[in-house]
Amino acid sequence: MAEDGASFLDVHEWYRTEGYDEDECFANARRVFRGGLVQGGAPFTKDACYLRGLVLDAAFVRAAFEQGRAELVPYLFVGKVAHEDIPALWDKAGEGIVRPPVYLPPIVRDPNGLAVCTVLSGFPLRIGDGAVDRYYADLVRGA
Repeated sequence: MAEDGASFLDVHEWYRTEGYDEDECFANARRVFRGGLVQGGAPFTKDACYLRGLVLDAAFVRAAFEQGRAELVPYLFVGKVAHEDIPALWDKAGEGIVRPPVYLPPIVRDPNGLAVCTVLSGFPLRIGDGAVDRYYADLVRGA
């Protein structure tokens, strides 16, 4: 509906006619329009940002394994950080200045399992001319 021009209010009302309670109507419509135009025509734009981040995180993880630097991967979980800061954070953790990440997803706690997932999920990351792969390989190699 939003792609075809329905507004936030139109989508909210549609959810209401489908039997959702008021809080669900608002939450669902908000998710459709987050980062987009409440007038309609540009839904799910925030989801596209998340997808970009997911692809770049996966490229970083793959580069870390390919360059023999798997120890950098947990530093994706020290907080809101840029990939470019991770090698420095790892260095500073070695100096005792930065605390290593405390909470890690189970897959990151098992480097072997993460390596397998990285290999098996490589197809979507091979899209394009390889610039993302080269960028992260250079970043991780220089760490």
